[in-house]
Amino acid sequence: MRLLICAGGTGGGVYPALTVSEILNHKGHTLLWVGSEGGMEKELVERAGLPFQAIPAAGVHGVSLKKLPGNLSQLWKGYHRSKQILKEFDPDVLLFTGGYVAIPMALAGKKTPIAALCARYRARVSAKSVGKVFRPYCHHQRGIAQVF
Repeated sequence: MRLLICAGGTGGGVYPALTVSEILNHKGHTLLWVGSEGGMEKELVERAGLPFQAIPAAGVHGVSLKKLPGNLSQLWKGYHRSKQILKEFDPDVLLFTGGYVAIPMALAGKKTPIAALCARYRARVSAKSVGKVFRPYCHHQRGIAQVF
């Protein structure tokens, strides 16, 4: 299986994805981690021995009107970089565990035959965002099915 992990921002999304990657990497699956440019996840992922690629990403929720155009521009650039990565890596599955970096990757993956996994302690928020693009087939929190 070719798994593309898309996570960044905080340890709340990064550490669960690292755990999954460790298990699947030992089972011989091909993995690629996509994180945000300048994100804390890069060092952790590289220390774990996983391939890492960065894309531009930025938040839009709660952002001032002054910062919003620049953040939207970052997401647009991240979307185009995500399309390139998806074409090159050709994953079977995407795993999103959080962070703004998931937005451009989820949008880029919309037109490809990719299943989305949504795992996050704040799964409702993540699922609402990613669920607008995919219909995730796996989640880990009770009540999340109500979102879909």
